[in-house]
Amino acid sequence: MILSGVLSANPRGCYCCSAGRPIRAKEVRDHIFKPNFTEHRTYPGSYCYIYCENRNGLGHVYYGSKSHCEAGTKSADAIHYDYIIRYYK
Repeated sequence: MILSGVLSANPRGCYCCSAGRPIRAKEVRDHIFKPNFTEHRTYPGSYCYIYCENRNGLGHVYYGSKSHCEAGTKSADAIHYDYIIRYYK
């Protein structure tokens, strides 16, 4: 997201690694996705930013679709996360 210009390094309100990337998915959701993107719980069509969570409340963020990770580490389907919110610009 930093390389694509969606967010700057060390965004306010987020705990970040030494490279400036936020490391907590819920902070990305709350401080970047919610104030800047439109939230959809259904699939309106194209790749988007995704926040997903497992049954234990562990979160994960990436860019792609439910079944495909275009940018990030893994898709929701690949890590078996159930709760999904899609964010569109």
